[in-house]
Amino acid sequence: MINLMEGTNTRALIEGGISNNFEEKIPEPFEKVGEKYYYFENKETQNWFGAVEKCRQIDGHLINLQNENELVNVAPKLSSSQEYWTDINNLHKRNIFFSLTTGREANMLNNRSDNKVNRCGLIQYDPSNSNFNVTKRNCFQKKNFICETTQPTTISILLW
Repeated sequence: MINLMEGTNTRALIEGGISNNFEEKIPEPFEKVGEKYYYFENKETQNWFGAVEKCRQIDGHLINLQNENELVNVAPKLSSSQEYWTDINNLHKRNIFFSLTTGREANMLNNRSDNKVNRCGLIQYDPSNSNFNVTKRNCFQKKNFICETTQPTTISILLW
């Protein structure tokens, strides 16, 4: 903890690199991958709703992929024999997939039409191109899942 006492030149401390003394504490049971913190559940399977609840129990949410680069970052941590739930679903509107985390249209699945209801997004390995991709399944199937957390939170303080 930094104690800014009377007579301390705060600007000199900051410019002198005191900000390097702050340690980033990764919340249990998450691990840092790229710029985010994830928990990869490879043993216990849940339907999509159960996976949502399990993530909430550890102060997280199902993985919210913003772009292909985030998928590339987590891919080395995944098993090609498993499928992993994401936060994407079409529970509100049949042909539009939304992120449960943000409430916005999902970036990853909305280019693919699907007239079936109760579809949720998951990450699976595609042997035809040797990559992981995002696809959809019936939300009631049991799959592995990935939780994400927004902790730790970084704040900026401006002193003048």
